[in-house]
Amino acid sequence: MSTSLPDHPRWQGSRLVARRRPDLTDVDRTGPKYLNTGDTPLFHKGAQLFGALDQPLSVGAIPVIVEGPMDAIAVTLACQGRYIGVAPLGTSLTDEHAHQLAGIGRQPILATDADLAGRIAAERDFWILSCYQLDPLHARLPAVTDPADLLALGGPRALTEALTASQPLAGLLAERMANLPPAEALLEGTRIVAARPSHHWEQGSSTISAQLDVPIAQVRCSLFTLVKEWNTDPWRAAQQPLQAIGDVKRRTAAAIEGPAGQPRTAPARGLDQRLHQNPQPAGSTRRNKPDRRPVPPPSRTGTPRTPHGS
Repeated sequence: MSTSLPDHPRWQGSRLVARRRPDLTDVDRTGPKYLNTGDTPLFHKGAQLFGALDQPLSVGAIPVIVEGPMDAIAVTLACQGRYIGVAPLGTSLTDEHAHQLAGIGRQPILATDADLAGRIAAERDFWILSCYQLDPLHARLPAVTDPADLLALGGPRALTEALTASQPLAGLLAERMANLPPAEALLEGTRIVAARPSHHWEQGSSTISAQLDVPIAQVRCSLFTLVKEWNTDPWRAAQQPLQAIGDVKRRTAAAIEGPAGQPRTAPARGLDQRLHQNPQPAGSTRRNKPDRRPVPPPSRTGTPRTPHGS
């Protein structure tokens, strides 16, 4: 069975988003579920976001980044114009996608699948979106579900409530710090805080200091260095965490399962919960967006105090 989805309503299905592999049955879990079509001179998947409808977005709808077209359709159908589902077309989120999302002027929500792969995809997206001064939120879905599943199982209300309860994605990233040695946790924690808007820096520094039992001056010194890197070249600053995604995936998988494959108890979440304090409302605006893709975003304002600051 093949599935053809138009990537814009006016095109009436003339562009094939994806096709179900006809040699796989509904219960066959081996291999990719979809075979992606290739790029053409008129269609470049890395530059297209399925479901990004101009009219709802122009009147305040909040973009929700999901993993596939069916999830995007589920979000848009369930939320009656409050949220609009958008999805890459057979790719991970790209720099071009992030540039388009920054132009909307509202903080996006990430609603990736509630499994290890979805969590890692959300982390990768955080760093790409941060290059455009976006501070994305994250919707926690029931385990091993996606937005289309939640709509089918719980109806529009369940999906809308999950999106409304979204919290800063930075908090999800901070959860894994409980499994790192103190020196690595300090670096990772301040790296996350440095990528966020400046009004989160003071609270973030205090939280890291208390959680890791390190002097606040040491945290601010690390934060000062990392903020300068983001101000100088945000895309270069994002490369280190992006290149470390494979290591993050292995550590996260190890934290979920014990040596014999038994689930472990949930990691300590004090840092995560405090980083969630005073979140921006879903869809709120951060700093000025870049005018065009090759131009680095404006510097992060409010440079953190140095160890000798007041």
